[in-house]
Amino acid sequence: MKYMNLLKMSTFFVAAASSGVTTGVYAQVFDDVVVVTAQKREQSAQDVGIALTTLSGDQLDQLGFEGSAEIAAHTPGLSVGAVGSQAVTIFNIRGVNQNDFTDHHESPIAVYVDEAYVAAITAVGFQMFDLERVEVLKGPQGTLFGRNTTGGLIHYISAKPTSELEAYGSIQGGSFGQIKAEAALSGPLGDGVAGRLSAVVHRHNGWLENTIGRDRHETDYYGVRGQLLFDIGENAELLVKGHYGKNDNEATGAWVNLVSQPGPDGRGVPVDPTDNAWGGGPGANFFGYRDDDLEDLSGAYDFSGFHDRDVYGGTATLRYNINDNVKFVAISDYRKVEKIYAEDAEGSPDPLINYAATTDQDQFSQEVRLEGETGRLNWIGGVYYLNLDGDFGTKIWDAPDFTSIFAPVPGSSFDVSNEFSQKKAPGRYLGKVNMRLQTSYHSLEAFVILVIRCRLRTLSSIRVAPLLAECSLFSKNLVKRLLATSRRQKTTW
Repeated sequence: MKYMNLLKMSTFFVAAASSGVTTGVYAQVFDDVVVVTAQKREQSAQDVGIALTTLSGDQLDQLGFEGSAEIAAHTPGLSVGAVGSQAVTIFNIRGVNQNDFTDHHESPIAVYVDEAYVAAITAVGFQMFDLERVEVLKGPQGTLFGRNTTGGLIHYISAKPTSELEAYGSIQGGSFGQIKAEAALSGPLGDGVAGRLSAVVHRHNGWLENTIGRDRHETDYYGVRGQLLFDIGENAELLVKGHYGKNDNEATGAWVNLVSQPGPDGRGVPVDPTDNAWGGGPGANFFGYRDDDLEDLSGAYDFSGFHDRDVYGGTATLRYNINDNVKFVAISDYRKVEKIYAEDAEGSPDPLINYAATTDQDQFSQEVRLEGETGRLNWIGGVYYLNLDGDFGTKIWDAPDFTSIFAPVPGSSFDVSNEFSQKKAPGRYLGKVNMRLQTSYHSLEAFVILVIRCRLRTLSSIRVAPLLAECSLFSKNLVKRLLATSRRQKTTW
């Protein structure tokens, strides 16, 4: 059995060393207190009444995490399933996930990058680099984040431009020809302007051996991110970000063949290597193929699967302090996903069945919100709009070659393809009010948060759903129980 044994060879450099804490509204760490934005406002992680896991950029580096899905290894309640490397990534929080891996679906576990929703499940698997932190919110988050947060959400937050010059770089090498290089440069560009440029290149050969062709499950990825932070007067900041990521014709999409036969209940059961179940010899399948080496990470594949994907776009985030208590925030995001993926679906040298899928999707979203705090009361309200426009296709065929999704493959005995388009244009209102009440009775102190949630939502441009409104108040009995159990201690809820 083969494993990728990583030997790290890293270099690190810093220019005009700074504290690493970004300026203005983007500062996230104060006096060793972890500040998160799980409720769309800055709070200490200890004060957030949500099941929350936070991984800082330093922790991600120390844990050696590279792909966005790898955070599942250090996040309780989170698991992940991937189809064809990063071609489709499906997150699962507490058993809630998307079971259909077709590209046009959206997952009930939402993924956000720098406060912008990523709708395509084919775009949420990516290389992590130059991140400030990752926040994983568990449980429904529909009040503030709306659609597709039934099970929770994952938020990847990039390191922001800094007011002082700083830089870093690293290079890693390992088995299977692995090399990964990452670097970032940040600092002032002029009066009231700061910038940050980050890039990563990650390559390694396939770790699933193909005894008759190109090894599978390789990585050939490069990405770049550029950010400009503008000081617009004393009370406003504008952050503009552009990003591009490329999976360059990676050999992937191969399954390990396990010979089976119908069991007593009609379900498949493994064939013993000494059993001539199909008449082609001991341990052979119906077509006479036998995996002689019996290695878990080795096989013979007639079709060279591949993954070719481009994801690029831009985000503009405006933050304006209207006064000391009220802030205006506007987030505009555009994202483009172009992908073609193909695999040897049956995992053998026989030309039986291959599968391919393609995606060409444009996404635009706009969020506008007001938020404020006055004494014991803090509130947030806003509107959100999302437009998805995509063309998709799938194909199954049985020849060991490939032309395109919609062109016939020479030599196929069957060749079936499907093409469709999908448009969505949902909108919603978001709102939340938190009120903290303090009561004293002898030595009793208790803090109660009263939450009022109101949400209005339109589901699609084709089908307009009834107006949804939801308002919830904590019951009097619940408050009484809280007070009764809070004797001689201060309780925060």
